[in-house]
Amino acid sequence: MNLFKKHPKEITPSELDYWEKESFMMIIPKNAEDILNLDLIIKRLEEAKSFKLTSYDFKEKEGLLELKISYEKEEYVANMFLSDFQFDASYIGTSFYVPDEEITSLKNAHFCLTMSMKFNENPFKSFHLQLKIATTVVPDFISLIDESAERILPYKWVSLTGASHVLPSVGDLYNTQIVYNKKGEMWLHTHGLCRCGFSELEILKSNQDIVKYHLDVLNAYASLYIEHGPNFNLYKESLEVGMLPNGKIITIISKPWYEALKDYDKLSIGNLADRQNSHNSKRSVLFLEEDDDKHIIKLSDKKDLFKEEPVFFISNEETAKMRALAQERFIYLKKAFKTQNKKILVKLGLPLDYNKEEKEYIWFEVTKIVGDNITTVLTQEPYNVSSMHKNDIYVASKEQIVDFIIFTPKYKITPNTVYLLEEELKLKTLDYGLISID
Repeated sequence: MNLFKKHPKEITPSELDYWEKESFMMIIPKNAEDILNLDLIIKRLEEAKSFKLTSYDFKEKEGLLELKISYEKEEYVANMFLSDFQFDASYIGTSFYVPDEEITSLKNAHFCLTMSMKFNENPFKSFHLQLKIATTVVPDFISLIDESAERILPYKWVSLTGASHVLPSVGDLYNTQIVYNKKGEMWLHTHGLCRCGFSELEILKSNQDIVKYHLDVLNAYASLYIEHGPNFNLYKESLEVGMLPNGKIITIISKPWYEALKDYDKLSIGNLADRQNSHNSKRSVLFLEEDDDKHIIKLSDKKDLFKEEPVFFISNEETAKMRALAQERFIYLKKAFKTQNKKILVKLGLPLDYNKEEKEYIWFEVTKIVGDNITTVLTQEPYNVSSMHKNDIYVASKEQIVDFIIFTPKYKITPNTVYLLEEELKLKTLDYGLISID
């Protein structure tokens, strides 16, 4: 029976698909020998320095290599098998910029080494380990296809992230797709959170005017949601994701997708018909929760809310990782400033007037770098720091940097995308990785 022919009140979610239960990635090799030689694969795993291969078992009949790996005092299980590969063009433009030559090579590839792994309690460590395993098994591949998140992970990004001392960020765990139609209606939805033990997230009935803010809402919510852990009840508990200039807090709560659809009478995308074969398992739609009365409102009904340029919150854990990665990759910032003299912004934390232990994080433009010290100019008026004003000069050390952006003619480079400084790409850019279904 087709559940989707029933009345909305009777709809029940589907079971998780295989790529939602575990993390599936496909290693696309440059050389066939890298994935066809079982002895070479085992040798490379045994010689790994960042983790330990404790046991393996090759099931010849199934063509399956079962691995048990010890990493940072935890045991992990991963499986590998050879499979055919057919490039999915819809993955282009999602999450990361991929060099044209990588895309061309992917289009010409016909086989891959697929790796599945059950994530442990900490999804950041699990994801990090999977990247390390991939670069260990095939040290020089074309790209890594993150099937669970429906995206391409460029080789240089995988290599840098896998070797980093900093755990991946929340945004690295998932991919947000924005699907739109001729009416201009947009459907934001994630892929990759289910493998981490969380619900996928969605925002319905967005449009070009507000999609940027809806994306900020979704990412801020995801950051705080994951910090609370998989036992957080997102249907009964709300999260404060941002603040308007007037001090009003933006509070978000969720509903299961099949309950949320009842609130949307004329939904032209992301509706029941679009969920017959997918996007119908563990998914939640974000709603705005009004102040004291806990009244729940569709985000699409509050289009004027974002005209005042809200500030969105980031979890403490994510802020710490951002700071660590910015400092780890400060050398890229210095190199870009010295060799290209490009516009560079750094995010610094200033103590709040009412609580010196808390900080307001603001963007400054870099005007000079001497050693590990930077001279900057404040680019905006702070909300809660009365001693600083726009265009004030501020000298900071490397240790104070929380984030940075390097502006080039083609991209905005962050600590997480410094691999772009090593590439001269010919980009075909859509701002938010839009996918047209028309």
